[in-house]
Parts: sequence; C-alpha cells; structure tokens
Amino acid sequence: MAYLCATLAIDNGKLTIDNYQSINYQTIHCPLLIVNCQFIIMLFTRRPSALRSKLFKLTGPIFLETLLMLTLGVVDTLMLSHYSDNAVAAVGVVNQLLNMVFLLFNITTVGTAVMCALYFGAKDTKSFTQVVGVSLLFNALVGLTISLALTFGGEQMLVWMDIRPDLMPMALTYMKIVGGFGFFQAISFTVSAVLRAANKPNYAMQVTFAINILNIFGNYALIFGHFGFPALGVEGAAISTSLSRGVAMLLLFIVLFKRLIRRMPLRPSNKSPTMRRRSAWFISSICWGMKYWQPASM
Repeated sequence: MAYLCATLAIDNGKLTIDNYQSINYQTIHCPLLIVNCQFIIMLFTRRPSALRSKLFKLTGPIFLETLLMLTLGVVDTLMLSHYSDNAVAAVGVVNQLLNMVFLLFNITTVGTAVMCALYFGAKDTKSFTQVVGVSLLFNALVGLTISLALTFGGEQMLVWMDIRPDLMPMALTYMKIVGGFGFFQAISFTVSAVLRAANKPNYAMQVTFAINILNIFGNYALIFGHFGFPALGVEGAAISTSLSRGVAMLLLFIVLFKRLIRRMPLRPSNKSPTMRRRSAWFISSICWGMKYWQPASM
C-alpha cells in the first residue's frame, strides 16, 4: 500500500510541508521528526466534512450535557418564582456561590481527562483503570471537604455575600442541603470526564437529561405539595435537586462499570515508581487547569 509522503522542514519556528510523493514505507524519517504516514494521509486527504461530523458527534453531547447540568439550578429558580419572591432571591444568591464551587469541581477533572485519554488511546487498560480509581478517590475527597465547608460554614459565607436577614433562613436551608451533598456533583463530573475521554459522551448527556426530568417532577411535588407530598418550598427544591444529583451519580457509575470498566482493582500498586509518577502528573495537570481559572464576578 502506498503512503503519501512530504518533505518536512522547520523555518523560523514554522513547520512547512512540500515535495509530495508516494512511497511504500510505514514512516517518514526526518532529521528531527518521525511522522506516521497514516496521520499525513488523514491530514491531507480526508474530507473536511467528515472531520466536522466527527467533531460534532464528540462536542455536541458535551455541550448539551454542560447546558443541562446548569439548568438544574435554573429550574429551581423558575419554579420557586411561582412560590415566593423571597425564595427566588435566596436561592439565586446561593446558586451564585454553588456554581463557582461546581466550576471548581469541573476544573479538578482536567487531569483525569488528560490521563484517561492518553491511556485509552494507548489501549493500556491497567493504567487507565488505575487513573480512574485515583481520580475518583481524589475528587471524592475534594468534594466531601467542600461539602462539609458549605454545610458548617455556609452561614458565614452568606454573611460575607451581604444577604438580607429575612432571606437568611431560606438561603441557609438551600445551602446546607444542596451544598452538603455537593460531593455527588464532584464524583459525577469525574465519571463524565472519564466517559468523554473514552469517546462515550452520549451516556453522560443522556443521564443529565434524565435527571433534569426527575428534578422537574421532584420540584413540582415537593415545592407545591402534590402527589401526597408536603409543600416544602425552598427545602423541597433543595431535596429534589440533591436527590437528582445522587441518582445521576449512581447511573453514571452503572454506565462506567457496564460499558467501560469491568472490574476495579481494590488494591492498586501505589508503591510502584510508575504509579507515583502518574499521581504526580495527575496533580500537576489539575494545578495547571486551576492556574488559568478565574472565578466569575458576583
């Protein structure tokens, strides 16, 4: 089989390609580079429409998943607007803080996505599984720590945000319930990042769509007291949102272990130098992502 070849040169820091010809070698040998010919064929002969289609199939579900995840808090605000104006104001203030926290959870998955994509592409199943285990443990600990901080320090945070005294009880209730179970979101973000790295973003999008439907029904039942449930108002919205995120976490775990990882080793070889290097790389990737993160102004 003939491959497309080109002469590669570096001129003032730019890579130039010329002198195309057909050869029968598997690789192109250059003084500084060894380039796989199949990559050159894909780069120059594949139609742009096919690449756009593949890109859309990957990024489309990711965009919809992110949009649907953000709508959980928006749905609470919209449905509470038919319950009480004060409830809308209280939940709106809390959601500003929670969205920043959830963005932090999302950033901690940067290292997960990088390393999982690396080992999944290399078909290194053992290393891929180890990275998933380390990522889940790390993000679960981060999520639990922040959830405890929101539960026990939420009132002081709301004071710093200068919330009105008459809104404090409702805001604090919503903060303790939704923020206290925020680790559900941290773990869900991690599993979603693993699925995206393994080229399976559709599953995370479908789970997020399902829990949005569940959250709407939960809000309808618990905020206004339908289907035999008491009318709990802000507390009902918080319970429904937290329950929906817990269900999302369980569904994502089911997808992870049924579609991607058949068995998770309980005792990974943490003593090996290779595992220590992977852990260091994982942590450095997270720090790199946090370096370029700037919290949104409130």
